[in-house]
Amino acid sequence: MKKAVIAVPMLGLLSMLLLTGCSKNEHEASSVNNSTEKQVQKSTSSSSSESEKESRSEVAKQTSGSSAYQGSQEDQASTNESESATSDTSSENENTEQVNPTPYAVDLTDWGTVMDFHLSGVNVPEVITLDAANNTLTLTSKDGANDVAYSVSSTTIPTQAVRVFSHVGNAVRTVKVNTQVVINNQLSGSPRLGNSGPMYLFVNNNGGLSLITPNFAGNVEPDQSDVMLEAVL
Repeated sequence: MKKAVIAVPMLGLLSMLLLTGCSKNEHEASSVNNSTEKQVQKSTSSSSSESEKESRSEVAKQTSGSSAYQGSQEDQASTNESESATSDTSSENENTEQVNPTPYAVDLTDWGTVMDFHLSGVNVPEVITLDAANNTLTLTSKDGANDVAYSVSSTTIPTQAVRVFSHVGNAVRTVKVNTQVVINNQLSGSPRLGNSGPMYLFVNNNGGLSLITPNFAGNVEPDQSDVMLEAVL
């Protein structure tokens, strides 16, 4: 009977030890699980925070890049507009400078009041005097017997090409003129010009002033009937 009494307490003690061990293991497992969950949450939170920071940084970069690109486009557009305006202004100035409807016009005030033009050849006046102040033109012959004077007026005309016998060498050349001298009325002497038409003024290749007159001498071939004479100042 005594052996049986001792065995019962021992079983109870063993049961208590087993329960205590299990409870300890469960507590340790629970602690490990809680620690693992905390580490996972911390890692997840850290990863989420870093991802959010990277996302914000990327958005900031894109925004900054977009702003810089837009600013660059605006600067380029402004530069293009400025260059275009400069180009337009330059073109307008060039057009203004280039357009001259009468480039061969003669300003008589640059040559004095009375101008004596000389011809070469036979049967021609020795001197043709243009008096700009009194608007007269006088043909003076070599012997002085056939002098004749006319009232004249000068006018600017559109550019016209005229063929002339050159003063030196008598070669035929074409010149362009814008200043015309019109014969109005005969003032004295015997008629000499008749209905021969106007005369012209132009600056010659030597920088001097030339007067284009009718061909007083005549005696030319039909294909040169339009060719006039050059008298030089």
